[in-house]
Amino acid sequence: MDSTVGFILKVIVASAVLSVAIKWVGPQFALPATATIAAIGVFTPPAILALLLSWRMWQQRGE
Repeated sequence: MDSTVGFILKVIVASAVLSVAIKWVGPQFALPATATIAAIGVFTPPAILALLLSWRMWQQRGE
């Protein structure tokens, strides 16, 4: 039970830190509002996650 609560607290803290970073640091980068920038923002996180999961699957097959 304690490990579950600890994990949830870690996720909440990480989410809060990311939210503050986006709110305060994000405006420092003057990115133009274009469709290309939006597509990069939408497709980059799933692509990174897919790469990480496929790398992990590849490692587990080798064991």
